[in-house]
Amino acid sequence: MFFYILLYFGIISLIGVALVNNQAPSSIIVTFIISVIVLFVPIFIAISNKVFRWKAETGTPVSVEEIDKRLSEFTVNDLTFTHDANKGVYLLSPFEYSLTMRSEGDVESRAVKFYIKLWLDDVNKKAIFSDYLIEAKKQRSSIFSALGMGKAGQQEADSISSYFSMGKTRQKGMISLSTSITSSDGESFKFSTGAIHEELINLFTKNGWSVQGKVF
Repeated sequence: MFFYILLYFGIISLIGVALVNNQAPSSIIVTFIISVIVLFVPIFIAISNKVFRWKAETGTPVSVEEIDKRLSEFTVNDLTFTHDANKGVYLLSPFEYSLTMRSEGDVESRAVKFYIKLWLDDVNKKAIFSDYLIEAKKQRSSIFSALGMGKAGQQEADSISSYFSMGKTRQKGMISLSTSITSSDGESFKFSTGAIHEELINLFTKNGWSVQGKVF
């Protein structure tokens, strides 16, 4: 994908240099710049559809009923798919974790939630899926910490005042997330969206279905 995007900008750079060297009118240069900006989104979508696409490995696809059965048995890191028949979408049970980091006078909390939406196109025997990542952050910084006074003013900061900030970000598309989690009882395991993608794609391609990663 990086190669295609680099190629796109390489081509428009050559055209831009040619326009400048040939002393093209300002109106043409402005029109060219606007066209580059406007065309980037559909071109990016086209590139994404080409890159995040996997062909079926067999010529005889299994039925949608069989796919539904295998999805019901699909498990990665104890995550499973459930089917919302009303919306025609499968949902991977969310993977969630929280982290709290502390330093001198500062406390930052982070809650992360990841899940996958999956749609089945029975006519074209194609599966379409998209990742969703929601991250919420809360940060508390004492006045003394913000002023660089460290431990000397930490107790005073706790009793006087603090700065608070919070925010939430949402991502959609093909998301790369890899992390190691340690539970309260000391048990640890690794979580990787790449591992989920690989097993999910194999479930379809090895059964005659193609797969499309949905960026938007």
